Amino acid sequence: MEFIDLETATKTGVSADFAEDADIQLFLKLGRMAFFFCIWSAMVLPVALIYSIRF
Repeated sequence: MEFIDLETATKTGVSADFAEDADIQLFLKLGRMAFFFCIWSAMVLPVALIYSIRF
């Protein structure tokens, strides 16, 4: 297995255009919201199914 040094491998620079672009920031915000919804629904659905069966 190959060893990857995370301290040096993940350092990236962001240009000012990227940081100030409203469309890119909106895309990133929607991506975070979609990720949160997927994780939340993956945790809630099994609990809701068990709850609906038990009660």
